[in-house]
Amino acid sequence: MTTGQIPLTEGPERRYAKALYELATENKATDAVAKDLSSFAKILENADFQAALNSPVLDNAAKEKLLQTLADTAKVSKLTKNFISLVSQKGRAELLAGMAFWFDYYNAAAKGEVTAVVTSAAALTKTQQKEVIKFAEEKCKDAKSIKLVEDVDPSVIAGTKIRLGSTQYDATLQGRIQRVKNRLSK
Repeated sequence: MTTGQIPLTEGPERRYAKALYELATENKATDAVAKDLSSFAKILENADFQAALNSPVLDNAAKEKLLQTLADTAKVSKLTKNFISLVSQKGRAELLAGMAFWFDYYNAAAKGEVTAVVTSAAALTKTQQKEVIKFAEEKCKDAKSIKLVEDVDPSVIAGTKIRLGSTQYDATLQGRIQRVKNRLSK
C-alpha cells in the first residue's frame, strides 16, 4: 500500500496510530490530533523532507529536533507534540506519514466514514465514480458515508484497484495475471 509517494504497511505505523488514537479518545482530543496530523502529513509527503527522515546521517535526536521545530511552527497540541517526540526517540520518525494515515483511518472508522481509494490508469468518469461508491456501499454496509479518492497511476494497464480501509480489491490486468500465476505455481 502507498499513501502518495510514501510506502505504507500495516506494521509499526498502524500500531503506533492505534495507540495514539486510543490515547486521543481517552483525552477527548481526536479532532485536535487529527487536524495536527493532517497538516503535519502534508509536510511529511515532501520528498526532500522524507529523504531527511530516512537519512542515516541524522541521528534520532536531530530528527526529533527537526520535527519538534515543525511542530512548534504548526502549533500542534501537546499530545501530538509528545507523540512526535516519542516516535522520534524510538527511531520511527520516517514512519510518521503512515501513522498519520492510520490515525485518520481509525478516526474515520469510529465516525462510520469509509474512504474508497481507487487506483486506475486514467481519471474515472462520473458513471464509474458512482459504480465505485455503490461497490463500496455493498462491501461496507455499516458505513454512514463513503469518501472517494482517486489515484491515477499510468502503470495500471487495465482495470482498477479499490482499497476500502485496509482491504484491497484488485481488478487490474496485472492482478489477474498474478492470480493466474499463483494458481499455476501451486
